[in-house]
This record gives sequence, structure tokens and C-alpha cells, in this order.
Amino acid sequence: MPPSLRDLIDDDIVNSVTKEYEDTSTWLPYSALEIKEVFDTDQLKELDVFIADMKNATDENARKAKLINNVSKYAGTVVKLLKIAKVAI
Repeated sequence: MPPSLRDLIDDDIVNSVTKEYEDTSTWLPYSALEIKEVFDTDQLKELDVFIADMKNATDENARKAKLINNVSKYAGTVVKLLKIAKVAI
């Protein structure tokens, strides 16, 4: 009898990768699997920094200024957010 899919899964890899995506899915309106389709783990860290900067801004003008001043830093993250939201790409 051939091995089942369950036999082929490395639980350690699944648990280490899934944890980061599960954490992100608690504050993004998408499932961990949807987030994983768009962001790799390094990009999740960039997303955390971007979201923290936006949350820490005092108002919309401050958010715009942070985004404009850091456009090269946040461009990839913003494009990925548009992709996951099915707004672009």
C-alpha cells in the first residue's frame, strides 16, 4: 500500500512555517493558507514592520508621510497586500 499524504508531511516544518502565518491571520482578514500563497516568511516580517508603522502614526497624514518617506522599503509589501486583496495583480 502506498504511503498516505499524512505519512509524507514533515510536522516540524509544517508547525514552524504555519505558526507565523497563523499569527498573521489573526490580524489580517485572510486565512493562513491565503497569506502563505502571497507572502514568504521574510515578507511577513516586512509586513509586521509596515503595519506597526501605520498603527503608530498619529493620523492619516502621518501614515501618508511614513509611506512616502519609506516607499522603497514598503513597495513590495503594499503590492503583496493589493494582490492578496485581489485589488491588483
